[in-house]
Amino acid sequence: GGAPPTWTSISTLMIRLLKKHGFHTPLKGSWSDVTLHILAILFVDDIDMLLAALSMQNNDEFIAMIQRAINEWGKIVMATGGYLKQVKCQVALAIVEFVQGQPTLRGKASLNNVEFTIPTKDGDAAPIKVLGPNDAVEALGITTDLVNSGEHHLKEVEKKMLEWISKLKSSRI
Repeated sequence: GGAPPTWTSISTLMIRLLKKHGFHTPLKGSWSDVTLHILAILFVDDIDMLLAALSMQNNDEFIAMIQRAINEWGKIVMATGGYLKQVKCQVALAIVEFVQGQPTLRGKASLNNVEFTIPTKDGDAAPIKVLGPNDAVEALGITTDLVNSGEHHLKEVEKKMLEWISKLKSSRI
């Protein structure tokens, strides 16, 4: 019974530490002009860090900032007795470039030389997956992508629907 409130207390401190190190994204309300600093979405033991490039930060600086945030989070998790699991970690990147004055997203192929690692229990670093803006990302039970196409979620819903239909047809009443 004490696990949920304990996790809430611990994770709140963990997020505050990460925010103290400057890893948060300021968002300004278009109507209210109020600035909100968003760092992550947490659900049980999963975290989705939401980082945006700072003004005047180039792509290489942004990528280095993401790696520093991952390293810092890994250290914070290890300080609580946990560790980051390589199979559960990934980075999805949406990098905007201007081509002939028009904003375009860099595709997955242009991200092949970008690598991210997580700190491990034994002090090493383990590589993690790098996803492009159109790749499927599962977050809080929904499969989506960074461009919010809806395509991946619809495929998942269709797959589940076909499984359910198959089970209904094969069950005996």
